[in-house]
Amino acid sequence: MHHVVFLINSIPTPLLHNITSYENIFGKPCDISFFKVFGCLCYASTITTHRKNLDDRSVRGVFLGFPHNTKGYIFLSLKYHSIEISRHVIFHENCFPYKLNCGLNRGPNTSSLPPLTESPVSAPTSNTAPLTEPHVPTATPSTPPDLSR
Repeated sequence: MHHVVFLINSIPTPLLHNITSYENIFGKPCDISFFKVFGCLCYASTITTHRKNLDDRSVRGVFLGFPHNTKGYIFLSLKYHSIEISRHVIFHENCFPYKLNCGLNRGPNTSSLPPLTESPVSAPTSNTAPLTEPHVPTATPSTPPDLSR
């Protein structure tokens, strides 16, 4: 809910002559360069002092918003199922863990990353033959074996 209120206060409104509430109060426009997509996949770095040799270097989560009076991001940890705050976060704003066709339906503890960009598909050139399935001859009906012997 706090994230929605923060976004509403950062959007120009016609009631204030197309300026934001933030700009009306503080006299300068709101910095929106740090805005992220709500609910997107994020990876928060774990603190090195709390990490052992074979522990994960990051925790996979879902972005939830910004904490008050703290630099960082609030996210739901998919591994621990808890709400955490971290300052060192990498966002994948085009992937949503709770969306069915995101490619992350393998479970929250998988180690493979989703593809960040799709590879372009090149059109076949004129000197390449089109791909076809190999011809497989069909079996001709044969006479049944003589079992009278």
